[in-house]
Amino acid sequence: MAQPLRSMKVLMSKVLSPIFAVLILAVSLTGQSTLYVDPAGSSGFSSIQAAINAATPGSLILVAPGTYDEGIWIHKSLTIRSTDGPRVTAIAPSSLIAGVRIFNPALLPFPTATLEGFRITASAPMYPAPFRAGGIIVSESNATIRNCIVTNCVGADGGFLAYGATGGVEITAFIYPGATHSVMENCIISNNHGGVGSPGWPSGAGGTGGITVNSGASLEVRHCTIVGNLGGDASGFGFGGPGGLAQFSTGILTLVNSIVWGNLGGIDLFTFGPGHFTGTPTFTFSDVQGPGIVPGASNFNADPMFTLPTMDDFSLQPGSPCIDAASCVSTSPYGGDLDGNPRVRGFGPDMGALEQLFDATRIGTSEDFLLTTVVNGNFAGGLVNTKNLAGGDNLLIHWESPCGTLNGAAYYLGAQLYVPGQEPVLTLPFFYIDGIGGSVIHGPAPLPPGGINLVATVPQGSFMPAILRLQALVVSPLAQTIPFVVTSDAQDLVLQ
Repeated sequence: MAQPLRSMKVLMSKVLSPIFAVLILAVSLTGQSTLYVDPAGSSGFSSIQAAINAATPGSLILVAPGTYDEGIWIHKSLTIRSTDGPRVTAIAPSSLIAGVRIFNPALLPFPTATLEGFRITASAPMYPAPFRAGGIIVSESNATIRNCIVTNCVGADGGFLAYGATGGVEITAFIYPGATHSVMENCIISNNHGGVGSPGWPSGAGGTGGITVNSGASLEVRHCTIVGNLGGDASGFGFGGPGGLAQFSTGILTLVNSIVWGNLGGIDLFTFGPGHFTGTPTFTFSDVQGPGIVPGASNFNADPMFTLPTMDDFSLQPGSPCIDAASCVSTSPYGGDLDGNPRVRGFGPDMGALEQLFDATRIGTSEDFLLTTVVNGNFAGGLVNTKNLAGGDNLLIHWESPCGTLNGAAYYLGAQLYVPGQEPVLTLPFFYIDGIGGSVIHGPAPLPPGGINLVATVPQGSFMPAILRLQALVVSPLAQTIPFVVTSDAQDLVLQ
Protein backbone atom coordinates (compact mmCIF):
# COMPACT_ATOMS: atom_id res chain seq x y z
CA MET A 1 0.00 0.00 0.00
CA ALA A 2 3.01 2.29 0.28
CA GLN A 3 3.50 2.56 -3.48
CA PRO A 4 2.94 6.02 -5.01
CA LEU A 5 -0.57 6.66 -6.25
CA ARG A 6 -1.11 6.48 -9.98
CA SER A 7 -3.96 7.82 -12.01
CA MET A 8 -6.52 5.14 -12.88
CA LYS A 9 -7.14 6.93 -16.16
CA VAL A 10 -3.47 6.61 -17.08
CA LEU A 11 -3.59 2.94 -16.19
CA MET A 12 -6.61 2.26 -18.36
CA SER A 13 -5.14 4.12 -21.32
CA LYS A 14 -2.00 1.99 -21.08
CA VAL A 15 -4.05 -1.19 -20.84
CA LEU A 16 -6.46 -0.39 -23.65
CA SER A 17 -4.14 1.26 -26.17
CA PRO A 18 -2.87 -2.01 -27.71
CA ILE A 19 -6.27 -3.63 -27.62
CA PHE A 20 -7.88 -1.85 -30.54
CA ALA A 21 -4.93 -2.65 -32.80
CA VAL A 22 -5.28 -6.31 -31.86
CA LEU A 23 -9.00 -6.21 -32.62
CA ILE A 24 -8.38 -4.68 -36.05
CA LEU A 25 -5.79 -7.36 -36.77
CA ALA A 26 -8.19 -10.11 -35.66
CA VAL A 27 -10.91 -8.82 -37.96
CA SER A 28 -8.53 -8.60 -40.90
CA LEU A 29 -7.45 -12.22 -40.37
CA THR A 30 -10.97 -13.60 -40.22
CA GLY A 31 -11.64 -15.68 -43.32
CA GLN A 32 -14.38 -17.99 -42.13
CA SER A 33 -17.54 -18.21 -44.22
CA THR A 34 -20.49 -16.98 -42.13
CA LEU A 35 -24.19 -17.37 -42.89
CA TYR A 36 -26.98 -15.59 -41.01
CA VAL A 37 -30.47 -16.74 -40.05
CA ASP A 38 -33.35 -14.75 -38.58
CA PRO A 39 -37.11 -15.44 -38.53
CA ALA A 40 -37.84 -12.86 -41.26
CA GLY A 41 -34.94 -13.91 -43.47
CA SER A 42 -33.73 -10.31 -43.64
CA SER A 43 -30.12 -11.30 -42.94
CA GLY A 44 -29.97 -14.14 -45.45
CA PHE A 45 -32.07 -17.16 -44.37
CA SER A 46 -35.30 -17.62 -42.45
CA SER A 47 -34.66 -21.35 -41.96
CA ILE A 48 -31.73 -22.91 -40.13
CA GLN A 49 -31.98 -25.96 -42.38
CA ALA A 50 -31.79 -23.83 -45.51
CA ALA A 51 -28.58 -22.27 -44.21
CA ILE A 52 -27.16 -25.71 -43.42
CA ASN A 53 -27.93 -26.93 -46.91
CA ALA A 54 -26.28 -23.87 -48.48
CA ALA A 55 -23.19 -23.82 -46.25
CA THR A 56 -19.84 -25.26 -47.22
CA PRO A 57 -18.08 -27.49 -44.67
CA GLY A 58 -16.30 -25.45 -42.02
CA SER A 59 -18.79 -22.57 -42.15
CA LEU A 60 -20.29 -20.71 -39.19
CA ILE A 61 -24.08 -20.23 -39.08
CA LEU A 62 -25.29 -17.48 -36.72
CA VAL A 63 -28.95 -17.65 -35.70
CA ALA A 64 -30.89 -14.65 -34.39
CA PRO A 65 -33.44 -14.93 -31.54
CA GLY A 66 -36.77 -16.53 -32.37
CA THR A 67 -38.64 -19.83 -32.39
CA TYR A 68 -37.83 -21.95 -35.41
CA ASP A 69 -40.55 -24.43 -36.33
CA GLU A 70 -38.29 -27.03 -37.86
CA GLY A 71 -36.22 -30.05 -37.02
CA ILE A 72 -32.70 -29.59 -38.32
CA TRP A 73 -30.38 -32.16 -39.90
CA ILE A 74 -26.65 -31.39 -39.69
CA HIS A 75 -24.96 -33.58 -42.28
CA LYS A 76 -21.66 -31.74 -42.71
CA SER A 77 -18.99 -30.18 -40.50
CA LEU A 78 -20.42 -26.85 -39.32
CA THR A 79 -20.71 -24.58 -36.30
CA ILE A 80 -24.29 -23.46 -35.64
CA ARG A 81 -24.55 -20.83 -32.91
CA SER A 82 -27.33 -18.62 -31.63
CA THR A 83 -26.39 -14.99 -31.15
CA ASP A 84 -28.31 -14.46 -27.89
CA GLY A 85 -28.48 -17.85 -26.20
CA PRO A 86 -31.04 -20.55 -25.44
CA ARG A 87 -33.42 -18.42 -23.39
CA VAL A 88 -34.56 -16.60 -26.55
CA THR A 89 -33.63 -18.97 -29.40
CA ALA A 90 -35.59 -22.19 -29.81
CA ILE A 91 -35.74 -25.13 -32.19
CA ALA A 92 -39.30 -26.33 -31.68
CA PRO A 93 -40.83 -28.30 -34.57
CA SER A 94 -44.61 -28.59 -34.40
CA SER A 95 -44.52 -31.79 -36.47
CA LEU A 96 -43.28 -35.16 -35.22
CA ILE A 97 -39.58 -34.93 -35.96
CA ALA A 98 -36.41 -35.03 -33.88
CA GLY A 99 -35.23 -31.55 -32.93
CA VAL A 100 -31.62 -32.00 -34.10
CA ARG A 101 -30.07 -34.86 -36.08
CA ILE A 102 -26.30 -34.94 -36.60
CA PHE A 103 -25.50 -37.61 -39.18
CA ASN A 104 -24.02 -37.90 -42.67
CA PRO A 105 -26.05 -40.32 -44.84
CA ALA A 106 -22.92 -41.03 -46.87
CA LEU A 107 -21.20 -41.91 -43.56
CA LEU A 108 -17.77 -40.77 -44.72
CA PRO A 109 -16.42 -38.34 -43.83
CA PHE A 110 -17.94 -38.30 -40.36
CA PRO A 111 -19.19 -34.75 -39.60
CA THR A 112 -17.60 -32.68 -36.86
CA ALA A 113 -20.39 -30.36 -35.76
CA THR A 114 -20.82 -27.76 -33.00
CA LEU A 115 -24.25 -26.67 -31.75
CA GLU A 116 -24.34 -23.74 -29.31
CA GLY A 117 -27.03 -21.75 -27.56
CA PHE A 118 -30.40 -23.32 -28.42
CA ARG A 119 -33.49 -24.41 -26.53
CA ILE A 120 -34.79 -27.64 -28.09
CA THR A 121 -38.29 -29.05 -27.67
CA ALA A 122 -39.51 -31.82 -29.97
CA SER A 123 -41.37 -35.12 -30.21
CA ALA A 124 -39.93 -37.79 -32.49
CA PRO A 125 -41.83 -39.89 -35.04
CA MET A 126 -42.06 -43.66 -34.71
CA TYR A 127 -39.91 -44.14 -37.83
CA PRO A 128 -37.21 -44.21 -39.18
CA ALA A 129 -35.59 -46.39 -36.55
CA PRO A 130 -32.21 -44.62 -36.16
CA PHE A 131 -33.78 -41.19 -35.60
CA ARG A 132 -36.46 -41.79 -33.01
CA ALA A 133 -35.01 -39.72 -30.14
CA GLY A 134 -36.94 -36.57 -29.32
CA GLY A 135 -34.38 -33.82 -28.72
CA ILE A 136 -30.94 -34.52 -30.22
CA ILE A 137 -29.53 -37.62 -31.89
CA VAL A 138 -25.89 -37.95 -32.91
CA SER A 139 -24.76 -40.89 -35.04
CA GLU A 140 -21.41 -41.51 -36.75
CA SER A 141 -20.39 -37.95 -35.97
CA ASN A 142 -18.23 -35.94 -33.61
CA ALA A 143 -20.46 -33.36 -31.98
CA THR A 144 -19.93 -30.59 -29.44
CA ILE A 145 -23.20 -29.49 -27.85
CA ARG A 146 -22.71 -26.39 -25.71
CA ASN A 147 -24.98 -23.96 -23.82
CA CYS A 148 -28.16 -25.77 -24.86
CA ILE A 149 -31.41 -26.54 -23.04
CA VAL A 150 -33.10 -29.78 -24.09
CA THR A 151 -36.49 -29.82 -22.42
CA ASN A 152 -39.97 -31.34 -22.73
CA CYS A 153 -38.84 -33.62 -25.56
CA VAL A 154 -40.55 -36.99 -26.08
CA GLY A 155 -39.00 -40.09 -27.60
CA ALA A 156 -40.97 -42.26 -30.00
CA ASP A 157 -42.95 -45.23 -28.71
CA GLY A 158 -41.83 -48.72 -29.59
CA GLY A 159 -43.92 -49.35 -32.70
CA PHE A 160 -42.55 -52.38 -34.52
CA LEU A 161 -39.44 -52.17 -32.28
CA ALA A 162 -39.50 -53.53 -28.77
CA TYR A 163 -38.12 -50.47 -27.07
CA GLY A 164 -39.19 -46.87 -26.69
CA ALA A 165 -36.77 -44.17 -27.80
CA THR A 166 -34.82 -41.61 -25.77
CA GLY A 167 -36.59 -38.39 -24.89
CA GLY A 168 -33.65 -35.98 -24.57
CA VAL A 169 -30.30 -36.84 -26.18
CA GLU A 170 -29.11 -40.06 -27.82
CA ILE A 171 -25.50 -40.70 -28.83
CA THR A 172 -25.05 -43.77 -31.00
CA ALA A 173 -22.72 -45.46 -33.47
CA PHE A 174 -25.42 -46.99 -35.63
CA ILE A 175 -23.15 -48.56 -38.25
CA TYR A 176 -19.49 -47.95 -37.29
CA PRO A 177 -18.71 -48.71 -33.63
CA GLY A 178 -16.28 -46.16 -32.26
CA ALA A 179 -17.20 -43.52 -34.82
CA THR A 180 -19.17 -41.22 -32.51
CA HIS A 181 -17.31 -39.11 -29.94
CA SER A 182 -19.26 -36.20 -28.48
CA VAL A 183 -19.03 -33.57 -25.75
CA MET A 184 -21.84 -31.76 -23.92
CA GLU A 185 -20.98 -28.67 -21.89
CA ASN A 186 -23.06 -26.15 -19.92
CA CYS A 187 -26.35 -27.85 -20.87
CA ILE A 188 -29.64 -28.43 -19.06
CA ILE A 189 -31.42 -31.69 -19.90
CA SER A 190 -34.79 -31.42 -18.15
CA ASN A 191 -38.33 -32.79 -18.11
CA ASN A 192 -37.89 -35.08 -21.11
CA HIS A 193 -39.88 -38.31 -21.50
CA GLY A 194 -38.73 -41.62 -22.93
CA GLY A 195 -40.98 -43.49 -25.35
CA VAL A 196 -43.20 -46.39 -24.25
CA GLY A 197 -42.18 -49.97 -25.00
CA SER A 198 -44.18 -51.63 -27.76
CA PRO A 199 -47.18 -53.67 -26.55
CA GLY A 200 -46.61 -55.89 -29.58
CA TRP A 201 -43.55 -57.36 -27.90
CA PRO A 202 -43.70 -59.50 -24.76
CA SER A 203 -40.86 -57.54 -23.20
CA GLY A 204 -40.97 -54.03 -24.64
CA ALA A 205 -38.66 -51.71 -22.70
CA GLY A 206 -39.27 -48.04 -22.04
CA GLY A 207 -36.90 -45.42 -23.43
CA THR A 208 -34.50 -43.25 -21.43
CA GLY A 209 -35.80 -39.90 -20.29
CA GLY A 210 -32.58 -37.85 -20.35
CA ILE A 211 -29.44 -39.12 -22.13
CA THR A 212 -28.58 -42.45 -23.76
CA VAL A 213 -25.13 -43.55 -24.94
CA ASN A 214 -25.35 -46.70 -27.02
CA SER A 215 -22.72 -49.33 -27.73
CA GLY A 216 -19.72 -48.12 -29.69
CA ALA A 217 -20.28 -44.41 -28.92
CA SER A 218 -18.83 -42.09 -26.28
CA LEU A 219 -20.02 -38.92 -24.59
CA GLU A 220 -18.27 -36.61 -22.12
CA VAL A 221 -20.65 -34.45 -20.08
CA ARG A 222 -19.18 -31.34 -18.43
CA HIS A 223 -21.00 -28.85 -16.24
CA CYS A 224 -24.48 -30.12 -17.13
CA THR A 225 -27.71 -30.37 -15.13
CA ILE A 226 -29.80 -33.49 -15.80
CA VAL A 227 -33.01 -33.06 -13.86
CA GLY A 228 -36.69 -34.05 -13.83
CA ASN A 229 -36.55 -36.54 -16.71
CA LEU A 230 -38.96 -39.49 -16.88
CA GLY A 231 -38.26 -42.90 -18.36
CA GLY A 232 -40.80 -44.51 -20.66
CA ASP A 233 -43.12 -47.24 -19.40
CA ALA A 234 -42.53 -50.88 -20.30
CA SER A 235 -44.90 -53.42 -21.80
CA GLY A 236 -45.33 -57.04 -20.79
CA PHE A 237 -42.27 -58.31 -18.99
CA GLY A 238 -40.06 -55.45 -20.15
CA PHE A 239 -38.29 -52.89 -18.01
CA GLY A 240 -39.21 -49.31 -17.39
CA GLY A 241 -36.79 -46.85 -18.99
CA PRO A 242 -34.19 -45.10 -16.83
CA GLY A 243 -35.06 -41.54 -15.94
CA GLY A 244 -31.75 -39.70 -16.18
CA LEU A 245 -28.95 -41.58 -17.93
CA ALA A 246 -28.37 -44.86 -19.76
CA GLN A 247 -25.02 -46.26 -20.79
CA PHE A 248 -25.21 -49.54 -22.70
CA SER A 249 -22.58 -52.25 -23.25
CA THR A 250 -19.48 -50.79 -24.95
CA GLY A 251 -20.76 -47.23 -24.80
CA ILE A 252 -18.65 -44.77 -22.78
CA LEU A 253 -20.38 -42.12 -20.65
CA THR A 254 -18.39 -39.84 -18.37
CA LEU A 255 -19.73 -36.96 -16.31
CA VAL A 256 -17.72 -34.30 -14.51
CA ASN A 257 -18.84 -31.19 -12.58
CA SER A 258 -22.49 -32.14 -13.22
CA ILE A 259 -25.76 -32.59 -11.33
CA VAL A 260 -28.11 -35.57 -11.83
CA TRP A 261 -31.21 -35.06 -9.69
CA GLY A 262 -34.96 -35.58 -9.53
CA ASN A 263 -35.25 -38.12 -12.36
CA LEU A 264 -37.79 -40.96 -12.31
CA GLY A 265 -37.73 -44.33 -14.05
CA GLY A 266 -40.65 -45.60 -16.11
CA ILE A 267 -43.15 -48.14 -14.79
CA ASP A 268 -42.70 -51.84 -15.49
CA LEU A 269 -44.35 -55.05 -14.29
CA PHE A 270 -42.31 -55.18 -11.13
CA THR A 271 -41.81 -51.60 -9.97
CA PHE A 272 -39.98 -48.65 -11.60
CA GLY A 273 -36.96 -48.48 -13.84
CA PRO A 274 -33.75 -46.88 -12.55
CA GLY A 275 -34.44 -43.28 -11.67
CA HIS A 276 -31.09 -41.65 -12.25
CA PHE A 277 -28.81 -43.92 -14.25
CA THR A 278 -28.26 -47.42 -15.56
CA GLY A 279 -25.06 -49.03 -16.76
CA THR A 280 -21.67 -47.94 -15.49
CA PRO A 281 -21.17 -44.24 -16.26
CA THR A 282 -18.13 -42.61 -14.67
CA PHE A 283 -18.82 -39.67 -12.35
CA THR A 284 -16.27 -37.23 -10.97
CA PHE A 285 -16.94 -34.02 -9.02
CA SER A 286 -20.69 -34.51 -9.48
CA ASP A 287 -23.85 -34.46 -7.37
CA VAL A 288 -25.77 -37.62 -8.26
CA GLN A 289 -28.96 -38.76 -6.59
CA GLY A 290 -29.71 -42.40 -5.97
CA PRO A 291 -27.90 -45.60 -4.99
CA GLY A 292 -24.56 -46.51 -6.52
CA ILE A 293 -22.79 -43.23 -5.80
CA VAL A 294 -20.37 -43.44 -2.89
CA PRO A 295 -19.83 -40.06 -1.23
CA GLY A 296 -16.19 -39.06 -1.29
CA ALA A 297 -13.77 -36.34 -2.22
CA SER A 298 -15.35 -35.70 -5.61
CA ASN A 299 -18.92 -37.10 -5.77
CA PHE A 300 -21.79 -36.77 -3.33
CA ASN A 301 -25.53 -37.30 -3.05
CA ALA A 302 -27.10 -34.14 -1.62
CA ASP A 303 -29.95 -31.81 -2.50
CA PRO A 304 -28.43 -29.28 -4.95
CA MET A 305 -30.90 -26.64 -3.73
CA PHE A 306 -32.21 -25.40 -7.06
CA THR A 307 -33.80 -21.95 -6.85
CA LEU A 308 -37.23 -22.79 -8.34
CA PRO A 309 -37.23 -26.13 -10.18
CA THR A 310 -41.01 -26.12 -10.67
CA MET A 311 -40.48 -23.07 -12.91
CA ASP A 312 -37.40 -24.55 -14.62
CA ASP A 313 -35.04 -22.32 -12.64
CA PHE A 314 -32.11 -24.62 -11.94
CA SER A 315 -29.74 -21.98 -10.64
CA LEU A 316 -28.24 -22.69 -7.21
CA GLN A 317 -29.43 -21.09 -4.00
CA PRO A 318 -26.86 -19.69 -1.55
CA GLY A 319 -25.71 -22.56 0.64
CA SER A 320 -25.96 -25.20 -2.09
CA PRO A 321 -23.32 -27.93 -1.67
CA CYS A 322 -22.65 -27.66 -5.42
CA ILE A 323 -21.21 -24.13 -5.12
CA ASP A 324 -17.40 -24.02 -5.52
CA ALA A 325 -17.42 -27.86 -5.49
CA ALA A 326 -16.43 -28.58 -9.12
CA SER A 327 -13.00 -29.30 -10.52
CA CYS A 328 -10.92 -26.66 -12.31
CA VAL A 329 -9.40 -29.37 -14.52
CA SER A 330 -12.57 -29.83 -16.60
CA THR A 331 -13.67 -26.18 -16.52
CA SER A 332 -13.01 -23.31 -18.89
CA PRO A 333 -12.42 -20.66 -16.20
CA TYR A 334 -12.20 -17.77 -18.66
CA GLY A 335 -15.38 -18.86 -20.40
CA GLY A 336 -18.97 -18.64 -19.15
CA ASP A 337 -21.86 -20.74 -17.93
CA LEU A 338 -25.06 -21.49 -19.87
CA ASP A 339 -26.30 -17.90 -19.45
CA GLY A 340 -22.94 -16.33 -20.30
CA ASN A 341 -22.09 -15.40 -16.72
CA PRO A 342 -18.46 -15.84 -15.63
CA ARG A 343 -17.86 -19.51 -14.88
CA VAL A 344 -15.59 -19.16 -11.84
CA ARG A 345 -17.20 -16.85 -9.30
CA GLY A 346 -16.03 -17.48 -5.80
CA PHE A 347 -13.35 -19.92 -4.64
CA GLY A 348 -13.88 -22.39 -7.50
CA PRO A 349 -16.32 -23.43 -10.26
CA ASP A 350 -19.81 -24.66 -9.40
CA MET A 351 -21.33 -27.97 -10.43
CA GLY A 352 -24.06 -27.88 -13.06
CA ALA A 353 -24.85 -25.62 -15.99
CA LEU A 354 -25.23 -22.37 -14.02
CA GLU A 355 -22.72 -20.52 -11.86
CA GLN A 356 -24.24 -19.05 -8.72
CA LEU A 357 -24.17 -15.23 -8.69
CA PHE A 358 -23.70 -14.57 -4.99
CA ASP A 359 -23.79 -10.80 -5.41
CA ALA A 360 -24.16 -9.17 -8.81
CA THR A 361 -24.48 -5.56 -7.63
CA ARG A 362 -20.90 -4.68 -8.57
CA ILE A 363 -20.02 -7.53 -10.87
CA GLY A 364 -16.67 -7.77 -12.62
CA THR A 365 -15.72 -9.93 -15.55
CA SER A 366 -14.37 -12.43 -12.96
CA GLU A 367 -13.10 -15.15 -15.35
CA ASP A 368 -11.17 -16.95 -12.62
CA PHE A 369 -10.27 -13.79 -10.71
CA LEU A 370 -11.41 -13.20 -7.14
CA LEU A 371 -11.13 -10.28 -4.70
CA THR A 372 -12.01 -10.79 -1.05
CA THR A 373 -11.83 -8.51 1.96
CA VAL A 374 -11.84 -9.77 5.53
CA VAL A 375 -12.51 -7.50 8.51
CA ASN A 376 -11.37 -8.70 11.95
CA GLY A 377 -10.91 -12.27 10.75
CA ASN A 378 -14.49 -12.78 9.51
CA PHE A 379 -13.68 -15.04 6.56
CA ALA A 380 -17.33 -16.03 6.23
CA GLY A 381 -18.04 -12.52 4.97
CA GLY A 382 -15.09 -12.35 2.62
CA LEU A 383 -17.27 -12.29 -0.51
CA VAL A 384 -19.85 -9.85 0.83
CA ASN A 385 -19.60 -6.79 -1.37
CA THR A 386 -20.24 -4.16 1.31
CA LYS A 387 -18.90 -4.16 4.87
CA ASN A 388 -18.25 -1.57 7.57
CA LEU A 389 -14.78 -0.51 8.62
CA ALA A 390 -13.87 1.46 11.79
CA GLY A 391 -10.70 2.68 13.51
CA GLY A 392 -8.71 -0.19 15.02
CA ASP A 393 -10.17 -2.85 12.69
CA ASN A 394 -7.86 -5.36 11.07
CA LEU A 395 -8.27 -5.50 7.29
CA LEU A 396 -7.10 -8.27 4.96
CA ILE A 397 -7.33 -7.69 1.19
CA HIS A 398 -6.75 -10.78 -0.95
CA TRP A 399 -6.92 -11.37 -4.68
CA GLU A 400 -6.11 -14.54 -6.59
CA SER A 401 -6.86 -16.76 -9.58
CA PRO A 402 -8.64 -19.74 -7.92
CA CYS A 403 -8.03 -22.10 -10.86
CA GLY A 404 -4.59 -20.66 -11.59
CA THR A 405 -5.23 -19.66 -15.20
CA LEU A 406 -4.12 -16.06 -14.61
CA ASN A 407 -1.02 -16.81 -12.56
CA GLY A 408 1.91 -14.83 -13.94
CA ALA A 409 -0.30 -12.14 -15.49
CA ALA A 410 0.28 -8.50 -14.54
CA TYR A 411 -2.14 -7.40 -11.81
CA TYR A 412 -3.25 -4.03 -10.46
CA LEU A 413 -5.30 -3.24 -7.35
CA GLY A 414 -7.33 -0.07 -7.72
CA ALA A 415 -9.00 1.99 -5.01
CA GLN A 416 -11.55 4.81 -5.19
CA LEU A 417 -12.78 7.00 -2.38
CA TYR A 418 -16.28 8.46 -2.74
CA VAL A 419 -19.08 9.84 -0.61
CA PRO A 420 -22.36 7.92 -0.23
CA GLY A 421 -24.75 8.51 -3.10
CA GLN A 422 -22.00 9.50 -5.55
CA GLU A 423 -20.43 6.17 -6.36
CA PRO A 424 -18.13 5.71 -9.35
CA VAL A 425 -19.70 5.18 -12.75
CA LEU A 426 -19.56 1.82 -14.48
CA THR A 427 -17.45 2.48 -17.57
CA LEU A 428 -16.34 -0.18 -20.01
CA PRO A 429 -17.84 -3.59 -19.31
CA PHE A 430 -17.62 -4.31 -15.59
CA PHE A 431 -15.12 -1.67 -14.50
CA TYR A 432 -15.77 1.22 -12.09
CA ILE A 433 -13.91 4.47 -12.40
CA ASP A 434 -14.27 8.15 -11.51
CA GLY A 435 -12.28 11.17 -12.51
CA ILE A 436 -11.08 12.21 -9.07
CA GLY A 437 -10.50 9.47 -6.52
CA GLY A 438 -9.33 6.52 -8.61
CA SER A 439 -5.77 5.32 -8.10
CA VAL A 440 -3.65 2.21 -8.23
CA ILE A 441 -2.49 1.18 -4.76
CA HIS A 442 -0.68 -2.05 -5.67
CA GLY A 443 0.99 -3.36 -8.83
CA PRO A 444 1.86 -3.95 -11.52
CA ALA A 445 3.54 -7.25 -10.72
CA PRO A 446 3.05 -10.90 -11.82
CA LEU A 447 0.20 -12.63 -9.97
CA PRO A 448 1.72 -15.51 -7.98
CA PRO A 449 0.06 -18.88 -7.24
CA GLY A 450 -2.17 -18.45 -4.23
CA GLY A 451 -2.58 -14.75 -4.87
CA ILE A 452 -1.64 -11.66 -2.85
CA ASN A 453 -2.44 -10.63 0.74
CA LEU A 454 -2.35 -7.06 1.99
CA VAL A 455 -2.82 -6.61 5.73
CA ALA A 456 -3.44 -3.29 7.49
CA THR A 457 -4.85 -1.85 10.72
CA VAL A 458 -7.29 1.01 10.25
CA PRO A 459 -6.02 4.13 12.09
CA GLN A 460 -8.02 5.34 15.06
CA GLY A 461 -9.99 8.53 14.64
CA SER A 462 -13.14 9.88 13.08
CA PHE A 463 -13.60 9.50 9.34
CA MET A 464 -15.83 11.70 7.30
CA PRO A 465 -18.69 9.61 5.81
CA ALA A 466 -16.91 7.92 2.91
CA ILE A 467 -16.68 4.66 1.06
CA LEU A 468 -13.53 2.99 -0.25
CA ARG A 469 -14.20 0.90 -3.37
CA LEU A 470 -11.63 -1.78 -4.24
CA GLN A 471 -11.35 -3.61 -7.53
CA ALA A 472 -8.51 -5.74 -8.89
CA LEU A 473 -7.51 -6.03 -12.52
CA VAL A 474 -5.36 -8.48 -14.49
CA VAL A 475 -3.96 -7.98 -17.97
CA SER A 476 -4.09 -11.32 -19.78
CA PRO A 477 -4.68 -12.63 -23.32
CA LEU A 478 -7.10 -15.13 -21.75
CA ALA A 479 -9.62 -12.37 -21.05
CA GLN A 480 -12.90 -12.89 -22.90
CA THR A 481 -15.15 -9.94 -22.01
CA ILE A 482 -12.69 -7.08 -22.47
CA PRO A 483 -9.72 -8.12 -24.62
CA PHE A 484 -6.67 -8.58 -22.38
CA VAL A 485 -8.45 -7.30 -19.23
CA VAL A 486 -10.03 -9.31 -16.41
CA THR A 487 -11.58 -7.52 -13.42
CA SER A 488 -12.72 -8.82 -10.07
CA ASP A 489 -16.01 -7.87 -8.50
CA ALA A 490 -15.79 -4.52 -6.73
CA GLN A 491 -16.02 -4.39 -2.92
CA ASP A 492 -17.01 -1.40 -0.79
CA LEU A 493 -15.60 -0.65 2.65
CA VAL A 494 -17.84 1.84 4.47
CA LEU A 495 -15.61 4.03 6.66
CA GLN A 496 -17.31 4.92 9.94
